[in-house]
Amino acid sequence: MKSVLILTASVGEGHNKAAYSLEDTFRRNGYNVTTVDFIKKTSKLLNLCIVGGYKSMVFKYPKLYGGLYRITNVDDPCYRVSKCIKAMFETGVTNIINETRPDIIIGTHAFAALIVSNLKGENKINVPFISVITDFQAHYAYINNNVDAYIVGSRYTKQDMIRKGVAPSKIFTYGIPIRRDFFDTSFIDKNFDKKCFTILVMGGGLGAGRIDKVLKNIMSNKHNLKIIVICGNNSALRRYLIRRYDNKNEGKVIDILGYVNEISRVMTEADIIISKPGGLTVSEAVAKKLPMIIPFSIPGQEEENARFLTASGVAIELSNLSKLNSIVDELISSPQILCSMRKNMEQLVLKNSSKDIVLLANELIGRKIGEFTNNRKVNHMTFNKVTGNITLL
Repeated sequence: MKSVLILTASVGEGHNKAAYSLEDTFRRNGYNVTTVDFIKKTSKLLNLCIVGGYKSMVFKYPKLYGGLYRITNVDDPCYRVSKCIKAMFETGVTNIINETRPDIIIGTHAFAALIVSNLKGENKINVPFISVITDFQAHYAYINNNVDAYIVGSRYTKQDMIRKGVAPSKIFTYGIPIRRDFFDTSFIDKNFDKKCFTILVMGGGLGAGRIDKVLKNIMSNKHNLKIIVICGNNSALRRYLIRRYDNKNEGKVIDILGYVNEISRVMTEADIIISKPGGLTVSEAVAKKLPMIIPFSIPGQEEENARFLTASGVAIELSNLSKLNSIVDELISSPQILCSMRKNMEQLVLKNSSKDIVLLANELIGRKIGEFTNNRKVNHMTFNKVTGNITLL
């Protein structure tokens, strides 16, 4: 049985979502799969500092985070940062590889790409490596000649990576991996006669204060609305919103949810989604043909995602939250705008990402085996599956 090691990190939930989607598809295709949060596995203290620091920075000091993102998103500063990341995680990731002995490695976070590609460059491992880009532009931390293949979400992403020096033959426009149920064709026709317009607000990542501002605007809208708020694992946010909006609001029905397994079903019910543009949320909304309103973006990768989405005609970005109501009014009174946005989304949908990645993995593993077969000069040898080294007997 072939084995795959999937390296993820909880620095934003999208990396884990992509990893779990891949895990499911690889298992269905007969692979032995190991999925590891390599930061948490390496050091609980480092995980606390990096993950906790990331969350604190993006919500309390977003401009600082955006500045750091831009400063490191050029070749030389990124190289310097990579040396620090390598020092922190190289031993831990090497131990994980030695324990799991994979035929192929897949990374869904930039740090995974940085570490594994460095290990390959130093001939410490010789295992095929696929890097999955979970946003619509790739930070320089992803870029390394020792990555065997990149999975990207759009042609826009591919062109950006080519500009950064990646060989086009290494870039595969398969789409960001998401769960199979988002491609379920049995969804409800969004043009059917409903009692009221339905708005989905993806809440956990925006924080209580920002969600409160979004809801405050929507509550003053003149139309009857159904509003679904998903708070994820942010139980404090959910409790706060339930106290603040107790469903005694004329013309508005509010459903405030915590963690939801069936996000696909909820998206099916909605007419629009109001959310920050994380790569996985965007891919899920596009698959469900659910037009987006973007009131906030994390500086850096999400700002780049927002530019891509607005340029593609599938999202509306707000420069000022006070404009939210007028945008909602326009979408309700002019359904042709929503129809146009959904049609634009059809041009972006890539349905078979996870399956295509399995086929690519098979090809890379086969290519690796072929190299050893073609180079064989004697009948007796041993092959170390982790290092890729051949020892002649």
